[in-house]
Parts: sequence; C-alpha cells; structure tokens
Amino acid sequence: MISRRSLIKLTAASVTVAASGCTPEAVDALLDWVFPGLDDLELGELQFAWDRDGNLYEIRSSSHTVARVTNAGDELWTIGGEGVEEDGLNYPVSVASTANQQVLVVERGGDRLSVYDDSGTFLRFVGEPGSSEGQLMGATDAVVDAEGRIFVADSQNHRVQVFDADGAHLWSFGRAGTDADALDSPRSLAFDGEGYLHIVDPPNARVQVFTPGGSFVRSYGTPGTGDGELQSPRSVSIDPLGNAWVADPLGRAVQVYDPSGAHLVRFANLKVGDLEVQPLRAALTPDGTFYVHVNLVRAE
Repeated sequence: MISRRSLIKLTAASVTVAASGCTPEAVDALLDWVFPGLDDLELGELQFAWDRDGNLYEIRSSSHTVARVTNAGDELWTIGGEGVEEDGLNYPVSVASTANQQVLVVERGGDRLSVYDDSGTFLRFVGEPGSSEGQLMGATDAVVDAEGRIFVADSQNHRVQVFDADGAHLWSFGRAGTDADALDSPRSLAFDGEGYLHIVDPPNARVQVFTPGGSFVRSYGTPGTGDGELQSPRSVSIDPLGNAWVADPLGRAVQVYDPSGAHLVRFANLKVGDLEVQPLRAALTPDGTFYVHVNLVRAE
C-alpha cells in the first residue's frame, strides 16, 4: 500500500523530471538536493513544515494534531486533538515560528492561530472566526516578518490580516477580484529578502507581491500549462537568491521565477517510480535544502 502523499528527494536516480527553460547541466545542479531519512515513514494524509530554527513538524490535519519530530521521524512532542479549547486544534494546515521560538499553528477549521512555546505549551490564540477586522475565515498560512508581525492568509475573506507579536490586530489588505491588485482565496505566503510579501492567488493563476503595508508591487505567473504558466498554484517558497519556487498541483509542475518575476525553469512530469505526482509545496529549510511535498496520483 503506497501512501497518497509523500515527500520526495529530487535526484536523477529517484525522480523522473522533464524540465524546460534551462540546460541539462543546470537541471543536474538544481536536482542535487538531500532528503534526510524520512523514507520509511507511513505518511498518510500528512503535511510537513520546517520552522526558522530548522525544527521539523508533522501536520496531521485529519487527526487535528501537530507533532515536532526529528529528521529520522522520532516524535518529540505533540499538540492538539480535535476541539476548540486551549488543548485542541481544528484542522491545522500550516506552522510558522517567531524569533523567540514561539510556534504558530494555523487552524483552517478553527479560523484562528494557536500559539505555543518551544516545548509545546499553549500560550494564546490569534484571531477568531468572522469577517470583521482581526477575524478569519479559512486561514491557510502564516509568516512572521523581521519586525515580529504575523501575516495570515485569510482565504475566504480574500485578504491578508496582520497582527503584532502579542496577537493584536494591526491592519489588513486585499479584496476579492481579478484586478492586478486583487486577491482571490490567498493560499500561501512568503517574504523575500527585500521584505516584499509573495501571496499565492490560486483562482487567478498567479502570485501577487505586496509591501508589508499592503501596497501592490507586481505579480508573476499567467494562466496556462507552459513555461511560467500556472493553473491553480498552491504554495510559494523563496530561496537564498530570491528566486520563487511555486508548486502548481493542477498543472503538475514546479515553476521557478527570478526576483523580478521572470520565469527561469519549469519542472514537470514528476514521477516516483511509475507513480505520477502533483507537487504541493517546494519547501526551503533554514539550511537551504529544498524538499518537494507531493500527492501521489495513483497507487499500486
């Protein structure tokens, strides 16, 4: 029985990759990535995340728990369990961390963030269900900027909400639509080295770039299936050079763009053995290692 979801090591030996937009030598260099010892885990419907300190988390959405684990899969601590009280989580989907080692868990089902200390002890909630300022509906991701402010993808309200380090609401930006500066169900967030916020805008098949204060800067990606084109992007990660790695599961590709938004390379037709995969997230760890979290399209 093969798990429906997995993490894969992108090497020529383990994955078949058809790339366009760069030379074979460049592809070989890009594929020289490392995957540290999670091969034998039964992954099931798991998601994975690394925080800024390099800690690895298993996000177990269906069981409403999050576990910090070693790279070998050994569990260090677990938080959550279905519920709305301080000891519960409601469909966690993302994890972030602060400079003082607090752990932020985004609860899509709970329309809030739960904040824990480094040992997994509950501290406070950020946000609450609703559509007013400081309220969330279908939160999907969170990132923390250099000032310690928390930026949350408030998907069903079609905006990004900003909170201070203690959870007080500061401001929000975004609106539903297809205009250049609009957002439609924002899904994933990432800051680049210049402090700009990259926001995945799935229905509009693009990534939007804003200042932290909410001023539109630019976008990249257009609808389609070719180089630089997206169908329904799910996540974005920024590498140390400022390049954006966008996972597009519907398009079955990872698209890479330079800091200006110009397209660099497209990885498509990814396979694990004979299994086709849909890339869900191209994740960058604090030590600069890339991992691709995928959905296995069919099982043996």
